[in-house]
This record gives sequence, C-alpha cells and structure tokens, in this order.
Amino acid sequence: MQQWIEGLFETHLEVTNLERARAFYENTLGLKLAYLEQKRRIAFYTFGKPQTYMLGVWEKGAQEWKRGHFAFRISPERMLKVLEHLKSLDLNPRNFLEDDSGQLYVFPWLPAVSVYFADVDGNSLEFLAMLPESP
Repeated sequence: MQQWIEGLFETHLEVTNLERARAFYENTLGLKLAYLEQKRRIAFYTFGKPQTYMLGVWEKGAQEWKRGHFAFRISPERMLKVLEHLKSLDLNPRNFLEDDSGQLYVFPWLPAVSVYFADVDGNSLEFLAMLPESP
C-alpha cells in the first residue's frame, strides 16, 4: 500500500470554541474557509494549491478535547521570516525540545528545520521546511 500513497491531504484538530478557533485560523493564519457546518460545529479549511490540503476543526466540550499536532510545510527561505512573524503575533514560537523560546530546531535525519507554536486551544502547530540533503 505504501507505493500508492502520494501525500497527506487532510488532518483534523479538536477545539473548545469554534468561533474563537475560526478567528485564529482565518484571521491570524489566513486560511480560507471552505465549509462550515454549524449544526455539527465543524469548519474545514483549504490551503496550498487548489485541492491540495485540508484542515478540519471540530468543536468538542472541554472534557472531550484532546491536544493535537500537525505541521505546515514551508520553504526554507520563508523560515526566518515566519519565525519573526510568529513573534510579532505573540504566538510564542518554541523548538521541538521546548527548552527555549523562539529558536529554530534542526532535524538532521530528515533534514529539516522547524518552529512550533500553539493555537488558541493549545494544539501544537509547526512550520517545517525541508532542507536539501548534503552530497
């Protein structure tokens, strides 16, 4: 089956307040709302090239909510700019080890560099840039 998989299309996060989450994902991150269903308390966002990626945001009660994580892939050229942008939005960027604030983290085994931050519910979000492999 692995040879059939071409990429990851969709992921979902749980939030405790749909309106507050929508304000974050639409206004802070600038994602485009693709579908909203108030009755089921869900919102879907698309980003990237058309029909490339989708994020589902599902409202859950505080007792049901579970912290989630996913990474947005960005270009290496944008990594330093996104780090400063996260700081300007007071999103408290951190690294993979969570042992400092605002430092990029290098994953030599990928190779990639990333920075983490949280949404309004505490879900762990990440910007990750793949790096060219050394010869």
